[in-house]
Amino acid sequence: TFDGFSNRASLLEQLEEIRGKAEKIQDANDCQSSLFAGRKIKEIKDTFRQIDEYPQAELLSFEKELYGFYLTEHPMASALIAVSKSATKKIEELDPRIHQQTVIWLGGIITQWRKVVTKKSGHEMGFGSLDDSSGQIEFVVFPKVFASAKELLVKDRIVLLKGKVEERDGKNTFLVDAVKAPDI
Repeated sequence: TFDGFSNRASLLEQLEEIRGKAEKIQDANDCQSSLFAGRKIKEIKDTFRQIDEYPQAELLSFEKELYGFYLTEHPMASALIAVSKSATKKIEELDPRIHQQTVIWLGGIITQWRKVVTKKSGHEMGFGSLDDSSGQIEFVVFPKVFASAKELLVKDRIVLLKGKVEERDGKNTFLVDAVKAPDI
C-alpha cells in the first residue's frame, strides 16, 4: 500500500521518525481547531532519507512472515515456470480415470513433506504435497525411491516427480517412481 510513497526500506528504517512527524501534525491540527481557529499551519514536507531497497528475496520473506503467503510474487516463480516446461501434465489436468496407468512427469514445489519409517521393514518413506500453481496434489514416495532421492525431498524445494495418479478416498494421489532436480 505504501510503495507509492517510497521504497519499503526507506519507510521501514525510518518508521519512528515518520510516526513522530505524523503525531506533530495531528497535535498541531488538534490545537488549530480549538485554540487557533482560522490560523494556517506551515506546510510540512517529507525530509526522510532515501535508502536502497532491500533485496527482492528479503521483501518476499517479509510478505510471507506477515501474511503467511507471498503477495507480490513467489520467490521461485521463474524456477516454477522453467520446471513446468519439463512436466508432461499440470495438476489441474489430472483425471485418475484417464491417467491411472499413464506415467506422468509433474513439476512444482513441495509445500508439505513428512518422512515416516515403515513398521514392517523399518525403511524410510514419505508423504507430501506438490503445488504447480495450477493445483496441489498429495504424493507418496515409497522406500526404494526415497532411498535414492531423499536429499531432493525437502519442503519448499522445486522438483520433478515421475509417477502415476491414483484415486484414494475420493482424492487424487500421485505415486512417485522417480524424483529429479530440474535443470535450472
